[in-house]
Amino acid sequence: MNFGKWIVVAFVLFAGILATMVVICVRQDVNLVSKDYYEQELKHQTKIDQLRNASELPVQPSIGLEANNLRISFSELPKVEKGHVKLMRPSNEKFDQELEIAPGPDTTRLITINQPIPGLYRIRMEWEMNGKGYTVEKTIVAP
Repeated sequence: MNFGKWIVVAFVLFAGILATMVVICVRQDVNLVSKDYYEQELKHQTKIDQLRNASELPVQPSIGLEANNLRISFSELPKVEKGHVKLMRPSNEKFDQELEIAPGPDTTRLITINQPIPGLYRIRMEWEMNGKGYTVEKTIVAP
């Protein structure tokens, strides 16, 4: 084989590898934190205010996983007008769950969840109390 044929073979191999990498990259799923991230960025100051409101509370909520339950303990929980908890699995959005916090007189709530897959979860609890919004974010590891 002469020198020109080796150049053509090398170019064809390079193009084939490049095409294979493009196909692999296009097929990868991209898990966004949320589908409406742009709208959420516009409301970023509201979230900062909610985080500050929660940090100024005298007692912080306690959030933990127990088997198939999410335990929320908070002395101000009976005053919560409405709220929700979002469990987010950073590695796979299919395991994300959003749960409502039902109003009630107890300071501890057990919310039934789907069996959590072992690994890292980010929990965001948002609620309204006395006309103000609050947000708490925690990171936990499910056993």
